[in-house]
Amino acid sequence: FTAVSMLLALRRREERAGGYEVSLNARLPAAMPPPERDLQFRVPAGNGTFSLTIDIEFDRPLSGSSCADGGGRILELHVRQAELAWPSLSIDGGANLSFSEAGLASGEMTLSISDPKGLLELVERNAPDSGRIGAILAQIADSQFPEASIQFRVRQGKVSLGGLLGMALGEFEVADIPPLRLCPRSGRSVSVPGTLSPSEVG
Repeated sequence: FTAVSMLLALRRREERAGGYEVSLNARLPAAMPPPERDLQFRVPAGNGTFSLTIDIEFDRPLSGSSCADGGGRILELHVRQAELAWPSLSIDGGANLSFSEAGLASGEMTLSISDPKGLLELVERNAPDSGRIGAILAQIADSQFPEASIQFRVRQGKVSLGGLLGMALGEFEVADIPPLRLCPRSGRSVSVPGTLSPSEVG
């Protein structure tokens, strides 16, 4: 993907001490037709857009001392809106997740697809050995619905199918979400050469 413009914003949610709203908007220009032998990732034709709005709550407000005493935990993450769209295909997502002390997510996620057959063709073109994901998309593409909404269950970082599709195909695991934390579990801050230590950051 290439972005010609991007806007990223972060603001404090005053009603919650460690709560923040993050939004991201980007314009994706139409991909140039690659040479026939070029194996780069193919995307749908036309200009695309990506937008994301999430509410995220940490165990304490962000500051230079966020990582002290084992802080920096993510408590909750609510994806209010996430969309990746082109003229022929759009994918929308949402999620409500909470996190354990180890940073493992649990909750619910939803993915909506405007053109299941178009997404299946895109996956087959780029990942012919997509395995279970490809099989799920094939089942959805063969349905009579022009649009599809897929529900997922998340338990301790393990993502499985939920809803009617999970009942029909079985709630087998489809993906893992790695542990998410703002800081290392030791409570020490990540050191990056040439940057200020957390105690020096205002």
